[in-house]
This record gives sequence, structure tokens and C-alpha cells, in this order.
Amino acid sequence: AVLHLDVGEPEATIGACRRILEREPSWRAPRVTFVRALVALDREEEALMALDEVLVSAPGDATFQGLRAEALLHRAVRRRDMKLRSQDLDEAYSAASRAMSGAPKTEGPVLLRARVREARADDAGAEADIAEAERGAPKSAGPPRARAAMHLRKGRQAEALAALNAAAARAPADAEVFRERAAVYLALGQRPMALVDLNR
Repeated sequence: AVLHLDVGEPEATIGACRRILEREPSWRAPRVTFVRALVALDREEEALMALDEVLVSAPGDATFQGLRAEALLHRAVRRRDMKLRSQDLDEAYSAASRAMSGAPKTEGPVLLRARVREARADDAGAEADIAEAERGAPKSAGPPRARAAMHLRKGRQAEALAALNAAAARAPADAEVFRERAAVYLALGQRPMALVDLNR
């Protein structure tokens, strides 16, 4: 199921997860993968229904609250109706905050809420969340990568490069960081530097 999702076959993932959950309905991992596959197919309503089934009995579950926030955020960015978009973002913010409460020492929910805040045009709040995640995990490449992604969405390549330089210093063995930095180098017209990162 995970392999199908990784190679861009979410429909096959859904089928595999359904077969697993028929046999092992309490197994968390395939339910997480199932929800992610539904979101990848823009089937957020189904994903949210699947999450609600779990959250009724475990409302404080950080993993599923985080998935709920991701599904709502994914739907919000595709909304044309601004009122519905705002409602989704408000719900996503609440779900991300509950995920933070359920996993207070984990950077993932904090960085997720930062993405929600950015989508709400609250860049200062998003940066505050990224900074909070950084204080909690000063050696993690996650916060500077999140900061770089935010800069890129705003078209700020130079600032994104600075953030990815920080991420590379913290995670010198993470190939994904260098791929991301190579893309920024290319956008800035620095092809030789991009090749250095791609050839690592």
C-alpha cells in the first residue's frame, strides 16, 4: 500500500488498505495510508469521514488530528468559495492545534499549523510556529525546510536558499534537502552550484 502511494498510484493504495482493514480494523498504519491516498485523489470528504470514525473514540489522537488538518488544508486551497475556504482553514487550524496538544514535543504538528497559518495569510504566525518548532528541535532540518518552502511559495528564492543552507548544515546526509536546494540554485541561475548538489 505504501509503495503504491510512493510511486503515484493512490487508487491501488486504497484497495490494498481496504483489504488490510477488513482483516485488521484496529491497525493504525493502513488507516493513515488510506487517508493520505484519499487526499492525494482530492477525495477529502471521504478522508474526513474515515478520520471522524476514529476521532469519535480518540479525539486527542495527534496523528489523526494532524491528518484531519492536512485534509482540510488540502481542500481549502482548492476552494473557490472564500467563505468555505475560510471555514476549512479555521477547522484545520483547530485540528493542528489539537495535534500539537497531543504531541507537545513533536515538530510535525507545529510545522503543520504553520502551513495553515500561511494559507490564512498569517505569515507572521507561520514564522512564529516555525521558530517554535526550531526551539524545540534546534538540530532538525525540518524547520528551515518549512521556512524555505514558505519563501518559495512567495517567490523569495534568495531567502529560501538561506533557509536551505541552514537545513543542509543540519542534515548533511539528507539527499532531499540538496535536491530542494539545487532547484533553488537553478531558479537563481546558478547552474554550477545546482550540479554540485545534484552530484552529491
